[in-house]
This record gives sequence, C-alpha cells and structure tokens, in this order.
Amino acid sequence: MKTLVINAPAELRDTLDQIRGKVALIRHIAADRPGYIDATLASAKTAMRALARRWL
Repeated sequence: MKTLVINAPAELRDTLDQIRGKVALIRHIAADRPGYIDATLASAKTAMRALARRWL
C-alpha cells in the first residue's frame, strides 16, 4: 500500500498525505470510488481500494 501511495499521481498523493493515521488512511482509501478506469489516477485508486478492502 505504501508503495502505491508513493508512486500515485501527484494529485492523489497530495490528498492522501493529509490523512493522519494508518487506519484512517486505509478506511479513506477503501471508501473511495475510483470511477471508470480510463486514466492513471483511476487505475491507482482501484488498486489501492482493492488492497485497502482486503486489509480491512
């Protein structure tokens, strides 16, 4: 998960950097709705969401 956040597009990384706490970050990512996968941002969100849901 940490590697995905580090390698995520800048706009997503900036949003996630503001969330404090591991569990809060995981819950935020798990609740995210990535939308249709047609861009790098949506594919990064989808991958992170799948991992976060598995972790929870």
